[in-house]
Amino acid sequence: ERGTMPGPLFPSRQGRLGISRFRLHQLMGEYCAAAGIPEEKAHMHALKHSCGTHLAERGNLPDAIQDWLGHRDSASTDIYMHFSKRRRDESVEKNSDWS
Repeated sequence: ERGTMPGPLFPSRQGRLGISRFRLHQLMGEYCAAAGIPEEKAHMHALKHSCGTHLAERGNLPDAIQDWLGHRDSASTDIYMHFSKRRRDESVEKNSDWS
């Protein structure tokens, strides 16, 4: 757990410096290949997209997701606010008695 400790989130073997974006991209490709994830989805931004989708699925409001992901423009966050089947079903159940 990193917490408030200073330093890189992904330290290199030397410890003081963080690993490069290039190395992160390499590792993401290797781990995705091992997991059977298609190459076109094997990029770091996919993690950010997954995080946004999960936050939306958990019922977080758009402004909270925007802050979490570091979006300047709320339009960038709108993509995560799509309705999943589960959220649709919950909405139907919640409003089933409304006439």
